[in-house]
Amino acid sequence: MGSFDERKKRILDHIEKGEFAYPKLSDNEKHSIRVIAESLYNNITAETENSLSLYGKITRAFVDKKP
Repeated sequence: MGSFDERKKRILDHIEKGEFAYPKLSDNEKHSIRVIAESLYNNITAETENSLSLYGKITRAFVDKKP
Protein backbone atom coordinates (compact mmCIF):
# COMPACT_ATOMS: atom_id res chain seq x y z
CA MET A 1 0.00 0.00 0.00
CA GLY A 2 1.36 3.41 -0.96
CA SER A 3 1.92 6.27 1.39
CA PHE A 4 -0.66 8.92 2.08
CA ASP A 5 1.13 11.48 -0.11
CA GLU A 6 1.21 9.09 -3.07
CA ARG A 7 -2.49 8.33 -2.77
CA LYS A 8 -3.30 12.03 -2.41
CA LYS A 9 -1.31 12.83 -5.55
CA ARG A 10 -3.13 10.11 -7.52
CA ILE A 11 -6.50 11.47 -6.41
CA LEU A 12 -5.57 15.05 -7.29
CA ASP A 13 -4.22 13.95 -10.69
CA HIS A 14 -7.47 12.11 -11.38
CA ILE A 15 -9.48 15.21 -10.45
CA GLU A 16 -7.43 17.49 -12.71
CA LYS A 17 -6.76 15.28 -15.77
CA GLY A 18 -8.46 12.72 -17.96
CA GLU A 19 -11.96 11.89 -19.04
CA PHE A 20 -13.52 12.38 -15.60
CA ALA A 21 -11.62 15.53 -14.62
CA TYR A 22 -13.58 18.16 -12.73
CA PRO A 23 -14.55 21.16 -14.86
CA LYS A 24 -12.72 24.42 -14.36
CA LEU A 25 -15.05 26.69 -12.41
CA SER A 26 -14.89 30.38 -11.64
CA ASP A 27 -14.97 31.56 -8.04
CA ASN A 28 -18.61 32.63 -8.54
CA GLU A 29 -19.55 29.18 -9.79
CA LYS A 30 -17.76 27.52 -6.87
CA HIS A 31 -19.54 29.84 -4.43
CA SER A 32 -22.92 29.10 -6.04
CA ILE A 33 -22.34 25.35 -5.69
CA ARG A 34 -21.30 25.85 -2.07
CA VAL A 35 -24.51 27.83 -1.35
CA ILE A 36 -26.69 25.17 -3.00
CA ALA A 37 -24.89 22.36 -1.16
CA GLU A 38 -25.32 24.14 2.17
CA SER A 39 -29.02 24.67 1.50
CA LEU A 40 -29.49 21.00 0.59
CA TYR A 41 -27.61 19.93 3.71
CA ASN A 42 -29.77 22.16 5.92
CA ASN A 43 -32.98 20.89 4.29
CA ILE A 44 -31.97 17.25 4.64
CA THR A 45 -30.93 17.79 8.26
CA ALA A 46 -34.25 19.47 9.08
CA GLU A 47 -36.25 16.69 7.36
CA THR A 48 -34.27 14.05 9.24
CA GLU A 49 -34.97 15.77 12.56
CA ASN A 50 -38.67 16.08 11.67
CA SER A 51 -38.84 12.41 10.70
CA LEU A 52 -37.16 11.32 13.93
CA SER A 53 -39.52 13.48 15.93
CA LEU A 54 -42.53 11.99 14.14
CA TYR A 55 -41.18 8.49 14.71
CA GLY A 56 -40.84 9.25 18.42
CA LYS A 57 -44.40 10.56 18.61
CA ILE A 58 -45.77 7.52 16.77
CA THR A 59 -43.80 5.21 19.04
CA ARG A 60 -45.13 6.93 22.14
CA ALA A 61 -48.68 6.93 20.80
CA PHE A 62 -48.92 3.32 19.62
CA VAL A 63 -46.08 1.19 20.94
CA ASP A 64 -45.50 2.46 24.45
CA LYS A 65 -49.21 2.75 25.28
CA LYS A 66 -50.11 0.23 27.96
CA PRO A 67 -53.61 -1.26 27.82
